[in-house]
Amino acid sequence: MAELAEAEHLPSAVKNAQFVMMIQGAWGLVGGVLLLFVLLTASDGVRPAEAAAFCFTIGIAVLIGWLAQKRFSRRRRVWAVAILLEGVMLLGGIAAVIFESELGIDAPIILGLIMPVIVLFLLLLPSVRAWFNVEGLPG
Repeated sequence: MAELAEAEHLPSAVKNAQFVMMIQGAWGLVGGVLLLFVLLTASDGVRPAEAAAFCFTIGIAVLIGWLAQKRFSRRRRVWAVAILLEGVMLLGGIAAVIFESELGIDAPIILGLIMPVIVLFLLLLPSVRAWFNVEGLPG
């Protein structure tokens, strides 16, 4: 009986991951709006790569926000998609460091690296894996 009550208890790591993911979603939406403003005011027009960057930024932000609100579902696919999206965000942060190196590393790039690492760490904790019932999966 005690095991059932403990299994139903939401781990604090899930709450913390949700909080960081909500910050990521809000950060992405703000970044997308700022990028849209820059694109619309550019004198040389919008290039396809810039439009793709805008769509990617908004899409990831919306997905992260949606996933952050799905924490009570306890479905494996919610956990798996969160791992996948955080991995994509981490790769984006690494790419920003590589391709923006001539500009120097600033706070947004550092946050873009640190926040996905924090969420990935939290999602891979044993208590979170047990919450989402993914204990038998590698990771």
